Amino acid sequence: MDQYPQHMKISELSAYSKTPVTTIRYYIREGLLPQPLKTAKTMAYYTHEHLSNLLKIKSMQDERKFSLSTIKDILSDAGDESPLPQEDNGVRLTSTR
Repeated sequence: MDQYPQHMKISELSAYSKTPVTTIRYYIREGLLPQPLKTAKTMAYYTHEHLSNLLKIKSMQDERKFSLSTIKDILSDAGDESPLPQEDNGVRLTSTR
C-alpha cells in the first residue's frame, strides 16, 4: 500500500476503497473503523489502517457473507480496534490562523 498517501481525506479513502462516503461514516459510527484524525470541526484525515480495515470488511462481506456484527466481533477479537482515542488527541496537521 505504498502508493497511497499517509493521510487521506474521506473522498480519497472512498475512491481508493471503492466504498461510498456514507458507508465509511456508518462503519465509523458502528465501531467497525477507528475514529479519523480530526483537524477541525468538519475536517478529518484517514490512514492506511482505515483503508486496510475497509478492504478486510469488504472481503468478509463479499467472499464469506459475514454480517456486520460478526465482522465487528472478528475485528475486535483480532486486536484490530483503533489505537486512536475517541476524543480529540490534540494533534494538528495544519496550522491555525
